[in-house]
Amino acid sequence: MKIYLLGHKGPDLDATCGPIEYAEFLSKINRYKDAELIPAVCDGTNKETDYILEKFGVTAPVKISASHILKEDKIILIAHNEEDQRMDELFSDQVIEVIDHHKIKVNFPKPIRVDVRPYGSVSSIIYENYVKEGVTPSEKISKLILSCILSDTQGLKSSTTTEWDVNSAEDLAKL
Repeated sequence: MKIYLLGHKGPDLDATCGPIEYAEFLSKINRYKDAELIPAVCDGTNKETDYILEKFGVTAPVKISASHILKEDKIILIAHNEEDQRMDELFSDQVIEVIDHHKIKVNFPKPIRVDVRPYGSVSSIIYENYVKEGVTPSEKISKLILSCILSDTQGLKSSTTTEWDVNSAEDLAKL
């Protein structure tokens, strides 16, 4: 089985790198041991994202459309939960998880894992998952997480910035 980790339409840095970060986390904790985890985007990446991926030597998520996703494949939504933010023609019954930091507007046909917290960045939530499970992100992923937190919180100055965002940025800078 394939599991596509997918950010929102018109992805920013957080929605593009979040799937990469979360795929590594899921691999390290072996949540979906028999699945192929595929970080993906439905639209092209922006200049900031291209710069960060190149700077840290990280492969960009694969660009896909709904036609790439087979009926037996599953989806994890990263940095979004609302239907109008999702890839066009995506089937809700294939979604198995949502990890997000935005307001909630969900309607799924069955129970799924939902991790939504009022943080400044979805990468802050992903990092907290690493910490809670006692696993350390790789050096490249640590750099991505820090970059995403700083980008989404506008240098930790946004009104959405939380104490966890600040503490995470400090911890990740040490790594």
